[in-house]
Amino acid sequence: MKHFLLSLAIVFISLSYSFSQTITSRDGTVVYNKGDKAAAVIDLPYEVNVVEKTIEDYFKSKGFKSSVSRGFKVFRNVPLGYGSEGNSDLYFKAERKSRQEKGSTLLYMVATRPGEDLSTRVLSDRDRVDDAKLFLNDLVPYFTRTNTDFEIAAQEKVLADAEKKYSKLKSEQSDLEKKIENLKKELEKNIKDQENQAQTVAKEKEVLEALKQKRANQ
Repeated sequence: MKHFLLSLAIVFISLSYSFSQTITSRDGTVVYNKGDKAAAVIDLPYEVNVVEKTIEDYFKSKGFKSSVSRGFKVFRNVPLGYGSEGNSDLYFKAERKSRQEKGSTLLYMVATRPGEDLSTRVLSDRDRVDDAKLFLNDLVPYFTRTNTDFEIAAQEKVLADAEKKYSKLKSEQSDLEKKIENLKKELEKNIKDQENQAQTVAKEKEVLEALKQKRANQ
């Protein structure tokens, strides 16, 4: 049984990893300060909070702090790498894919030159978009890992609630057993009292019959 469960777990992990590898970024557009900008976009099968936490944790581990600009989370002077020369300012925006798809998120990313005013960039300017796409692709395993952490945390809560309910039921069982024991004692006393009372009734009947007989002889 243990070997079966271990094999099942390995298969599940392998499938999860393979699934994460099929998630790929693409070219897209995003609105910044009322203007459309060329962006890298990736469709992720995770909640928005999972995606946002992944990004925050990733850059925090690299020593970068975020700021907010017009609804975008921004990390400045980051060495993006790939084909980009020098550092970049990275803009991220995560939003729910649709009202019907709660568990799906669209993540947009725009990379600019340090200090560049993104508002002035025209839609045809695709500077660093391809590198941003590569960057998002490389982040996919991080999103998957964070989502698993969220699932573990959620399952731990489910387990804690189940254990709490089980403990409560055990406590109720103990209370019920005590009540049953007390009821048994009360029942035994009631039966004994009935026997005594039956004897009393019989004696009182005899007294009544004797009185009636006495009256009849008068």
